[in-house]
Amino acid sequence: MQFYPAMSGVQNTRTYHIRILGVNGSVTTQEANGMTITRLSEGLYRITWADNPFQFIGALSQLIASTPGDVDDTEVVFDDYDSTTKTLDFAVTEAGTLADLVATERLYIQVIFSESGY
Repeated sequence: MQFYPAMSGVQNTRTYHIRILGVNGSVTTQEANGMTITRLSEGLYRITWADNPFQFIGALSQLIASTPGDVDDTEVVFDDYDSTTKTLDFAVTEAGTLADLVATERLYIQVIFSESGY
C-alpha cells in the first residue's frame, strides 16, 4: 500500500484526534494525547491542551453509535478557541437540548491548527 501526504491550502497543519466514550455524566477518553477533556455541565465539554497548539483553523466531529438512529438528532457545536487558556469548548445537543453522550455513543473529533497561520 502506498500513502501520500495530505494536501492543504494551510501551511504546517497539525491535526489532533480525540475520541470520547459516552457514559452519562462522565468523560472517558480513548484518544486525546497531550489534551485533557472535562465535562463542564450537562452536554458541555472542554478540551485543554498541555502545550501551545498554535493557530486554530477549525474542528470537525463525528458521532458513532451502536444504533445509528439513536444519534440522528444529535449535534456537536464548537465555541471559539481560547488561545490564552489553550481551551476549546463544545456542546452536544439532542433535539436542541444539551445532552451527555450515553454508553452506546462515542464522539470522534478532529481539531486542526497551523504552526504558521492561514
